[in-house]
Order: sequence, then C-alpha cells, then structure tokens
Amino acid sequence: MGRGLVGQVNGQKGGGLMEFKTNWAAADAITDSDLKRIEENILHIREEATLPLVLEVLSDYPAHAPGRIFYHSVDKRTYISTGTAWV
Repeated sequence: MGRGLVGQVNGQKGGGLMEFKTNWAAADAITDSDLKRIEENILHIREEATLPLVLEVLSDYPAHAPGRIFYHSVDKRTYISTGTAWV
C-alpha cells in the first residue's frame, strides 16, 4: 500500500495519512456489478436533499469544467464554471 496526505477533513485542521492500493492485479478489476452499485450510490447521493454540499477551497482559479464549483479563499466568493468562464 502507498501513502498520501489528506488535507482538512470534517472541518478539522491538519492532514492525516491515507493508505491507497499500489499492488493491483488482474483479479482486482472492477466488475460490472461494482460499477452498477457505484452508479446507484451516486444517484442516491445526488437526490439526497439533506446531505451538505462540499466544495473545493482553492486560492487560485482551477481548470474549467462545466458545472465545476469552488470557493476562492482569497476573494471569499464561490464560483461556478460555464466551461469557459467563472461566474
């Protein structure tokens, strides 16, 4: 397993270490049933009105992607990308 730093989690300052798999084998492939379960979970999360919205907090403008939202920590504003402009 590899290790990577995790930034702020649940409002708590200071990063922690996160373990991630680095020794993948052919038998570790994601199956169709795994993908179906993941897609169903995504749909459920998007439809859940009581879940809090989590945004990226950045000090610079990231690359555009239509619908991407982030909080600019310098401007103290939230922006959404049209794909070519931040509004």
